[in-house]
Amino acid sequence: MSEHVQYICKCTDNPYCMFCEGGLYACTVCGGFEGSLPTDCPGYWMGEDLADAVYAGVVDYRAGRSWTLPDGTGKSMGDYVQWNANQCGPDDKGAIFVRQSTPDDPQEKL
Repeated sequence: MSEHVQYICKCTDNPYCMFCEGGLYACTVCGGFEGSLPTDCPGYWMGEDLADAVYAGVVDYRAGRSWTLPDGTGKSMGDYVQWNANQCGPDDKGAIFVRQSTPDDPQEKL
């Protein structure tokens, strides 16, 4: 699977619906929405950890390549973020981290 399947809201009288009135896009297959949507749909529910990693710009799903690092050519959050070695990368145990805004901040492991 590579195309996301848009959630279509069935509400009829809610003037504050985030889907109907707010334009929120959500995929019914992978569960991603807005910034947590990978470039392509993986074809299964991502779960909170993967969705958070996509939103953080750390991973992206590409049809034919599976889960990969964003490379600036896709449509995921990470493809819109300018990366360099000080912002994102694996630590010595293989975990992926995103460095916080200042060197004094702790690293958040994903």
